[in-house]
Amino acid sequence: MALFGSLVAANRVKSGLVVLLFVLVYTVLFFAVVLGLDLFLIKDRPPVRAEEILLAALASHAAAILLVLLVAAGSPRLVLWHCAAKPVPRAEAPQLHNVVEELALAAGMSVPRICRIDSSSANALAVGLPSGKEAIVVTKGLLERLNRDELQAVLAHQMARLKNADIQQWP
Repeated sequence: MALFGSLVAANRVKSGLVVLLFVLVYTVLFFAVVLGLDLFLIKDRPPVRAEEILLAALASHAAAILLVLLVAAGSPRLVLWHCAAKPVPRAEAPQLHNVVEELALAAGMSVPRICRIDSSSANALAVGLPSGKEAIVVTKGLLERLNRDELQAVLAHQMARLKNADIQQWP
């Protein structure tokens, strides 16, 4: 049986390969579009020079890398926006804040942002990268249905996901 650390390392390598594959595929597609437009839309064009091909390839590769970096940096915000998650003031849910702060202290982590989704379902999720931009999101239904111990168990699971980078998209 494999150790947990080796499984995490293998998963990070696989994630890195997926990102690398995306960059390569995007580079090839972007290069084909740029060069194709240049060749087929411009009439009476002299033959393509090697410098133009190299410039198109470099621009395509830079665009692919920029896209990956933008998605990686903005994905937590996009998830929160898509879910319509709003920050929860301490006055509205002091118990929720206390539980998250206790769990963060016990885990030796900084306290993540706490957000809520106005939904009657009972659910929670963790988003963010290990750079201080993490957030724990709970639904209104979860807060209404669970007592403090149950809430602590659910939030402990989400905090563990943040601490162990289970939700991390970047290797």
